[in-house]
Amino acid sequence: MLITGTEQFNQKPKKGIQFLQEKGLLTIPMDNTEVAQWLRENPRLDKKMIGEFHLQFSGSATGRSPPPLPGSLPFAWGSTSHPEVAGGIHRALDEL
Repeated sequence: MLITGTEQFNQKPKKGIQFLQEKGLLTIPMDNTEVAQWLRENPRLDKKMIGEFHLQFSGSATGRSPPPLPGSLPFAWGSTSHPEVAGGIHRALDEL
């Protein structure tokens, strides 16, 4: 399942994270430290897709926040904004 999630992440990062959450390998709602650890410790991840994942939630690619995620995804963010999630992942990566 981890390899499948990694392959999906390398195609579409949100899809890979969602898959891992559905399989119970990542928590819902997403834990920044947990995701950062997975990003750092998984040698099969495409570095370009890690960057795209970060940009997707930081709003850096467009200079504004990305659109909200569809409610049907178990990609639970609670009341946390996308830039806050990106910042949390960035800080967690620095701390690992």
